[in-house]
This record gives sequence, structure tokens and C-alpha cells, in this order.
Amino acid sequence: MRRVEVDLVIGWFGELPGSMRRATLYQEEEAIVVRAGHPLTQGKVTIENMFEFSYVVVELTGTEEHTADGFVYDKGFAHRVWIERALLEFQDKKIDLVGRVAVCVPHFAVVPPLLQATDMLATLPRRLALWTVAHFPLVLLDLPYTPKTVDIEMVCDQRADRDKGLQWLIDELVASMSGKT
Repeated sequence: MRRVEVDLVIGWFGELPGSMRRATLYQEEEAIVVRAGHPLTQGKVTIENMFEFSYVVVELTGTEEHTADGFVYDKGFAHRVWIERALLEFQDKKIDLVGRVAVCVPHFAVVPPLLQATDMLATLPRRLALWTVAHFPLVLLDLPYTPKTVDIEMVCDQRADRDKGLQWLIDELVASMSGKT
């Protein structure tokens, strides 16, 4: 954005440089998805029995090397690259719970085929999870905890305030996400 190669970015972010503007488009929550017939679909799901299975983790940067609590900090930006709440938070509360990451993938498109063929589970944004279970033989689990919620934001440089075309696009995005189109 600083080199004027990108006008806006949509995602979930932490810290931003002072010259950046942000607008929340909608709130997203996590959902856990497994294959149809997975052992976790038989009976009540608990945190303990979730930890009996390995996870597919989506790391949008392709590596976990420079992350802290699911965020990558790069040139003044802190953007979230995964939302594995169970792996981040619950394993700290009980010493005998250790999350196992079996596979790390760089994008969400790889997740359904991996889940279909294994007993792994994956945390996905809920809207994506709903679409996924409608198109693949996968199911959402009833979570044994309150799902983590993140703000999906649009970020742009403050110069967007002076660009009428970009301001129109921003207004359209905000209106479409709020249902006011």
C-alpha cells in the first residue's frame, strides 16, 4: 500500500501503521469441521476428545516461523494468519492436553479434501465452513466452548480519502457486507 501497488486489503488485523484506515466489514467466528462419519460426530464433543485428533492448520503466510499467537508482524502490520483457538488457548489450561498439528497448508481450498480422507479436524471461518459443508461431505461440530470472534476488516491508506473511485469502492464494500445494497 505504501508503494501504491495495492489500494485495499481485506482480512483480520492487529496493529496497523498510523497512516492506515480500517473499517470493520463484518464479524466472523470460528467453526470446527470434520468429515461426515468422523468419531466426533457420534456423541457430545468435549475439549478433551477434540484433542484426541490431529488438526489441519491454515497458515496464510505458508509458515509459522514469524508468528506469535496466530499473528504475523511485518513492517508495522499485524495480520492474523490462523485462528486455531483450541490449539492456542486450551492446551495451556491443562497440562495433559497437547494439540497436534498434522498438516499446515497455505490456503483454505486444500482443507476439504484432507478432511474427507482423514480423521483430522480444522478450524475455519464460519461462513467458509457453512459453504464447505454444503459442497463436501463434511459437518460442523457443536463446539464445547464459545467460538472466538474476529473482525473482518478492510484496510487502506489514508490517501483513499482523496481518491473518489476508491472511496466509491470502499462504500460499496461496506454497504454490501452490511446488507444495505
